[in-house]
Amino acid sequence: MKKRTPTLEDFIRSHAHFFQDPLVQAFMEKNHHWGLLRAAIEQEDEASSDLLNQRFEMFYLKIRMMQYITTLSRFYVNSYDQSKRKQMAMLMLDAPNDAAEEEGKTRGDLVPAEGPSSDDAIAREVRDLLPTAEMQKTFQSFSQKKQVIVYIHLFFQARDQEIAEMFGCTPQNVSKMRRMAFAQLRGG
Repeated sequence: MKKRTPTLEDFIRSHAHFFQDPLVQAFMEKNHHWGLLRAAIEQEDEASSDLLNQRFEMFYLKIRMMQYITTLSRFYVNSYDQSKRKQMAMLMLDAPNDAAEEEGKTRGDLVPAEGPSSDDAIAREVRDLLPTAEMQKTFQSFSQKKQVIVYIHLFFQARDQEIAEMFGCTPQNVSKMRRMAFAQLRGG
């Protein structure tokens, strides 16, 4: 009796589960892989079988590489997005504050105001802020320049550089005068 030669259709039927795999289906859509498979099965051609194996290995490596690059890209995009969200969160002044003791306040409420603070709104002069008569007397003994430096620093939160530009002197000189004035007011 003559030995029956296996056909491609018989092979596909007997291995139906294998051919339903999406990876195998994508591979078989490419080039002339069906022709190589037919030659390997029906003609028992080793060269076709080897060539088909090599092409599948290359195809599989490309798929794995694409999957790896996709995963890396996703991780990079997620971490980049998270860092940008953190940066943007710092710029949103109307977002609620995270501090539990200050409920109902936003980040914008924590930014210092340009003018005098609300606590100092009633006080129009440095003397009004000084609690004792001795401190007021000490403040009166300051030179006019030192009094103005303390006033501008307290009521307008000006930096030493800005005050120095007003007086035409160095910021170091302004800083020294301010520190000396506060030390004298403290009694030191």
